[in-house]
Formats: sequence, structure tokens, C-alpha cells
Amino acid sequence: MHARNGTIIDAKSLAAKSWFGYGRWDAPYWFIGMEPGGDDTHASYEAWLDLGGGELIDCRAHHQWQLETLGIDDPKWTKYHRTAPPNALQATWRPLILLLLACKGEPCGRDDVREYQRDRWGMVDGETAVVELNALHAPSIATQGVEREKYRPARIRIIAERLKDNPPDFAVFYGIQYKRYYEEIAGVAFDADGFGIRGGTVSALVPQPARAGKTNEWWIELGRKIRSRIESATGRP
Repeated sequence: MHARNGTIIDAKSLAAKSWFGYGRWDAPYWFIGMEPGGDDTHASYEAWLDLGGGELIDCRAHHQWQLETLGIDDPKWTKYHRTAPPNALQATWRPLILLLLACKGEPCGRDDVREYQRDRWGMVDGETAVVELNALHAPSIATQGVEREKYRPARIRIIAERLKDNPPDFAVFYGIQYKRYYEEIAGVAFDADGFGIRGGTVSALVPQPARAGKTNEWWIELGRKIRSRIESATGRP
């Protein structure tokens, strides 16, 4: 529970309805997943609320919250944004960042991915929106007892509205089993290759990166394919 102005607030229940992830809605590059992984610790929701409780917050600020607010250097939180020793690469983010760097024509080495994750991924002043269909943490989508469906229709509607109002260059949707929900958000059906184009936005459906078993080269090539689709859709390089 979180106390604000003398009022007790259930941060987790509020996050389930109102928290959508990291970054900014008007970012040119979107990544939309099923739900955040990891343990369902209340600290995550307390941190979100303490950081303003907005629809999107800053990824680094969220993961550094325990250290900077409570003085607790818990590596489960801080390891993704360390400068020394080098920050750990997050299993889901790493392939998505590879895809993004390749799409932009930037270097795709391990240190490049590490630096992007630490300094740019999901930042409120960055170029990405890192969005979750469900806000509640779970080790996997097979985990029972998670209220995934309670706010799902409303969350789909809100994400779809934000996408329509802030059309990015691309929106990558990961987790193929959620295809029908993602098509509602994208406003377009994915073709046999997993692509859909609406206006100037290229949407792509991909497997859950941490469990897909795809090589780095596969993600890099996909980034290049997305860039080609963007060029065709917009007429600009």
C-alpha cells in the first residue's frame, strides 16, 4: 500500500489499470509485449506510483528507484543500468534493441546494445515506447492467479488510441499467441510474413524474444526488413 496525502492507495491495483510501460507515446519506435516478467513484488508498483504514476514512466528511473529512494542496491533492479561493472543485458530487451539498431542502420555489437539499453531504452526523453498489454509481473504467461483479463479490453482500447494519435515509424508486437489482441491495437491484420501497414506505420508480429530461439542475425535481418517496409510505406529513406 502507498500513502499519499494521508490517503492509502493500492499501487498494484492502480497500476493494473493505468500503467502501460516505459518511454513516451510520441516516440517513433514502439515495442508492445504481453506483460512484464519477473517476480510480482509490490516494490515495482510502489516505484511506479512514486515516480508519478503516469501511463508511461522512465525505465532507468524505475529500475534505479530502490537505490536512489531507499538506498537499497538490489542487483535484480539495478543491474540493467549500471556503468561499472557493465550493465547486464535483459533477455527480452536485447533482441528488440538489436532489431532497432539494425533498422536505424546503427552498429549492432554487444556493447552497442548494452549502451542503448542503459542510456536510451524506454526513457521519457528517448525514442522508444516500451508498452505492455498487461501491467502485472509474472514469470511467464502460464503463471496462474494473474488478473490479465480484468482490464484487457480497456487497455487494448487505450493503447490503440495512443498508437492512432501518435503514429510511430514501426510498432513491433511480440508474443505470437496474442496476435488477435495485437491486431486490434494495430488496426490491421498481419500478413503471412507477420507485417501490417496502416498509414505510415509498419507493424510487425514476432515471437517472444527471450524464448524464440532466434539468432542475433535473425533479429538484425528483421530490423533491416522493417526499414525497407518503412521506406516503401513512406517514400523516404
